[in-house]
Amino acid sequence: MPNIFKRFMKPEASAYVFPDASNWDDVTEIVKPGDGDEEPFEEFQPDEAELPAGQDGDFTGFHEYNGLGGEALPEEPEPPPAEAAKEESPAEPAASAEEAEPPRKRRSTPVDYARIQAEAILSQAREEADAMKEAALVQAQEEIQQLRREARSDGYNAGYAEGMASGMSEGREERERQAMEQGKIVKEFLESAVKQRDQLLDETREELRDLALAIAEKVIRISLKSSGDVLMRMIETATEKHRRCEWVQIYIADCDAKNLAMSMPELTAALGHLSDRVRIIPMADDESGTCIIEMPDEIIDASVSTQMDNIRELMSTAVRD
Repeated sequence: MPNIFKRFMKPEASAYVFPDASNWDDVTEIVKPGDGDEEPFEEFQPDEAELPAGQDGDFTGFHEYNGLGGEALPEEPEPPPAEAAKEESPAEPAASAEEAEPPRKRRSTPVDYARIQAEAILSQAREEADAMKEAALVQAQEEIQQLRREARSDGYNAGYAEGMASGMSEGREERERQAMEQGKIVKEFLESAVKQRDQLLDETREELRDLALAIAEKVIRISLKSSGDVLMRMIETATEKHRRCEWVQIYIADCDAKNLAMSMPELTAALGHLSDRVRIIPMADDESGTCIIEMPDEIIDASVSTQMDNIRELMSTAVRD
């Protein structure tokens, strides 16, 4: 069956060829107008029992060709006067000639075949159009669903990216804010710790100084009792910058004389640059660590207690400054 849409899209003129009439069961004979060589139409002869009264089987006049559809139109016989009167009377209507006439078998014509073929083409065209419409509808629905999925996916991706960017920005700002707060807290803590340290040092400075001096003095006195070298070093330090003189007398505690006597040769050699006449004089009432050096023009107090007092005074002056 040809596709009607192809004819619509690409129309063309061509000679129409009718198919073989033998393929149609209800076609008995096809007669073309104007053909004198063809056999005449087969006349329809009804049975005599079916004919109405007063009519015979002559239907020759019924088969004149009308020139339109190839069908012969029958001529109605004029009814007798009596029957005409009966037909006009409303009381007893008479049956018309058409009602009395039995149905005749109609012959198929090319127009009938063309109409049937046109109906078949239109039916197929409708089916194809419906199928194309259904396919287009399904495709449109699929495209709509695809567009919806793409729009949903694009929206999700855009929202996710925007949310990530916003979250990262907010997180960065939050971290910076927390870092600033932590830095401020640490700075305040350090400042407070420094203040507390300074305050603590101020409160304990003198105590620490006195404690350090007491420990140093105690260590020196213990060293004096155990060895005479400490006292000899004290004498050497006190006299190393003095010039030579005639004599030198050194006064020490009686408890330290024994230890210093053991180091007397080293002391005489160490004081040889100062004088050849060096004399050690023990004092019974003085405390350990007493060391007073007397020279013709100067007296030096190199005792441990005197040196510690000097150190305390120097440290106090440094603290006040």
